[in-house]
Amino acid sequence: MAGGLELLDFGGLEIFDNKWSFTLLPAVDDTYDLGSSTLKWKDIYVDGVAYVDTLSLLNVTAPAAAADQVKLWSADYTPGDARLYIQGESGSALSLGNGAIYSAGDLTLRAVSGSDVLIGHGTTTILYVDGGTGTVGIGTAALSTATLKTLKSYDSPAADVFGISVSHGARQTSADSAVISTAIYGISYLLASNTKNWTATVGLRGVSTYAVSVETGAAGTITGGAAFYVLNAVPAAMTLTNQYGLYIEDLTSGTNDYGIYIVGADTAAICVASADPIRLGLAGTGTGTMQFVGTTSGVVTLTVAAAAGTWTMTLPTAVGTAGYQLTDAAANGVCSWAAAGSLREYKEGIRPWANPQDALDVILGTQVYQFHYKPGMGTGDTVTEYVGLLADEAPWAMHYNGGVLNPINVCGYMVLGFQAIDKRLRVIEEGDWLKGQVRKALADNGFKSWLKEELCQL
Repeated sequence: MAGGLELLDFGGLEIFDNKWSFTLLPAVDDTYDLGSSTLKWKDIYVDGVAYVDTLSLLNVTAPAAAADQVKLWSADYTPGDARLYIQGESGSALSLGNGAIYSAGDLTLRAVSGSDVLIGHGTTTILYVDGGTGTVGIGTAALSTATLKTLKSYDSPAADVFGISVSHGARQTSADSAVISTAIYGISYLLASNTKNWTATVGLRGVSTYAVSVETGAAGTITGGAAFYVLNAVPAAMTLTNQYGLYIEDLTSGTNDYGIYIVGADTAAICVASADPIRLGLAGTGTGTMQFVGTTSGVVTLTVAAAAGTWTMTLPTAVGTAGYQLTDAAANGVCSWAAAGSLREYKEGIRPWANPQDALDVILGTQVYQFHYKPGMGTGDTVTEYVGLLADEAPWAMHYNGGVLNPINVCGYMVLGFQAIDKRLRVIEEGDWLKGQVRKALADNGFKSWLKEELCQL
């Protein structure tokens, strides 16, 4: 027959009314064609299996170009995993099979403009892309006011469940690097076409979340809920030098810049439920500062010296009595309320001072000096010239290890000194009275006569 077609077996050959009743085979495998690029069969009808190595579908809009075609073939994706491959005029092949779609290059999935893209199983839609708004829904229809909306409920979960779980990995193998690896990054920005003010208290938000939201009708008790929960790092064999639960860089772009702004909380705006300290300031960068703002006016700033030293201050266990002041009695930072209390019930071992003259002798034997305090010493006032005592020369007037003026002793010695002086003045005054009585008697003639008679008898 023409075209090199050879019938290998003529047994049962029958051609009647354009019908063949025999198997048609080529003489050589993978050599001869059925039709050509210029003489083509119109339609092919097959009731059974068509075994084709590669099927090329010509582009009906450009049938003359051999490259304008789509190819289909089957091959193993992995051994024992045969898949259907589809390759267009350009780009990489796409494989389908065993419930998977794989592209050797970029994979684009899109519907005609305005139409939605749905991905799911059975009648359930898992991924919903709204063709009108461009928003995405996971487990729910897309929300026009949310770029991404997810919805998934769990009935009595046996393990922790997550709305969104992000696992983000990176590594450096060639050299140390200062690049940043971020699991979730977002920005809320205004378009260049914006012309109006945003007047909400916080109109632009990077992240906004509820600690807990409960549907109407739910019952039970929630022990705790957190809008943000920071887990401890797991550095494994690596060394993590600094771990930050929340790191806020220096904010300088606003008229007012707040690292953390808390409108309020019924129990505590900030609660540190451990013995770990709240640290203000950073060595070599800035001294710690705390400000207290008055309800009506004024700001009180509390800070430390640049060379702050290292020590701990422990406050008393209760409020102090009126007129008392904080005192570090043991020089260890543990403060207590103290004052020169004078009520009898405050004291023990009470006994009177026997001889006021002794106190006066001590006072009179004490040298008094004029002096100025050194910077950071004493009262802290370096300008005033003081008149007072030296602790090593007047231990009777000191307390707290002999270094601080004892106002109680000073007052007591002063009173005793006045008593001793008063006693001396009384002796003097009594002597002057006696002299006056003698002079008065001598001026009396009757007394003189009596005195003369008495002297004569002697």
